[in-house]
Amino acid sequence: MVRLRMGCVVWVGLLMGGAAGAQGRAAIQLRVDLTDAPRHLVHATEVLPAHGGANSFNYPQWIQGQHLPGGPIDNLTGIVFRAGGKDGAVLAWRRDLVDLYQFHVEAPRGTTAIFASYDVLEVPSRNNTTKTDQFSSHLAMLELSDVVLYPSATPVREVPVTATFHLPDGWKTATALRVPGSDVAALNANDTTFRTVSMEQLVDSPVLAGEHCRQYALAPEIRPVHTLDVCADKEADLELKPALLSAMNGLVRQATLLFKSHHYEHYDFLVAASEHLEGDSLEHTQSADYVVKNLDVTDARAARFVGGLLPHEYVHSWCGKYRRPVGLATPEWHTPFRDDLLWVYEGLAQYYGEVLAVRAGFFMPDQELGMIARNLYSIDQPGRQWRNVQDTADAASILRGVDAAWESWRLRQDYYQEGALIWLEVDMKIREMSGGKRSLDDFAAGFLGAKVGGGTGDSGPGVFAYGFDDVVRG
Repeated sequence: MVRLRMGCVVWVGLLMGGAAGAQGRAAIQLRVDLTDAPRHLVHATEVLPAHGGANSFNYPQWIQGQHLPGGPIDNLTGIVFRAGGKDGAVLAWRRDLVDLYQFHVEAPRGTTAIFASYDVLEVPSRNNTTKTDQFSSHLAMLELSDVVLYPSATPVREVPVTATFHLPDGWKTATALRVPGSDVAALNANDTTFRTVSMEQLVDSPVLAGEHCRQYALAPEIRPVHTLDVCADKEADLELKPALLSAMNGLVRQATLLFKSHHYEHYDFLVAASEHLEGDSLEHTQSADYVVKNLDVTDARAARFVGGLLPHEYVHSWCGKYRRPVGLATPEWHTPFRDDLLWVYEGLAQYYGEVLAVRAGFFMPDQELGMIARNLYSIDQPGRQWRNVQDTADAASILRGVDAAWESWRLRQDYYQEGALIWLEVDMKIREMSGGKRSLDDFAAGFLGAKVGGGTGDSGPGVFAYGFDDVVRG
């Protein structure tokens, strides 16, 4: 782990494909079996480097982008630890009595590896009320944080892992992970083994799998490569409307113009389209995953949902993943988050997600102005008498996913829409005070788009953390 002090800005690690910081460590061997995905069940095994005596392994708890301790530990079942390999002696284990996400395993002398097998139920989690069902009979969107154990007290960027995926007959996978020796986006076949990466990058790379899948190249003149990967319940749903493809191409082009950089080696928009699933999405560095009812942007309601989600999560590659509040730049998924800067992380992404949606052609300007007017009207709520926007960010981990009853008094995730209004006002102030010579776009390029050490242009993925004072200086 490399830490370079730059004022309050800290370079906290790399997500490079070569498992940066993991040299000399034996790689975890992860095998994910999706054969029973239509039954909402995932089987997983890991060969975990270990030693004789006491070993401890964690299940991810504080997962980037969720802003709460939402690892679905209640869905982790069938846990068995064995000495050496899959035919080794069964080892006794016990869950930590304070940290329920940690498992203690005693191994015999001379042990160099522990074989772990377990199942994950892909159903809504009582522990994480924001987690929705992302599996249907014909497709699955898998967050890899659901299916891994990792060594306790070790930065996840220093833990190498090699993953293999086994699929139901006829299924394919799409992911930002790449096979050894290739950076080409592909619909991967059964039993694909991916390039060894850090555990951090693995969990930052969800897997879309399905029976009916198709890839679309986006903005082919722009490098690095951008791909739209879609899996649906039926083949007909893969025929995307020209309006959607035009907007998606426009999104990549407009983001490139805005940030003047890319902090990824390639980018995959992963979309699961199913009428049987609830909408959901989560940002990642080199991809984002989306669960939508359909991608028919000729339907006004679907267009609003799709046009709101896809640009927002894409902006997060710069705002939230590469540039990240220092309280969210944790070395592993055991350290609690400090969510105080979510009005930047989510508010700025909300603002630029809406701006790019218009520039790319998802919405007309008057539609967006109507949404802004609606948001201005909606902030006049009774709960503002006692809770400000900052507190909705500070308390995000206890507010996300709560019941909508009494929302106007309790308030919830106001740092999204009201955060966007803050950044709209900042944009207006910059334009006013500079006589129209500058705008928030200059901040976006200089703060979110700049490479470590200064300047603009592309760089590899990483985490470049900031504090409040850094935002003010920018």
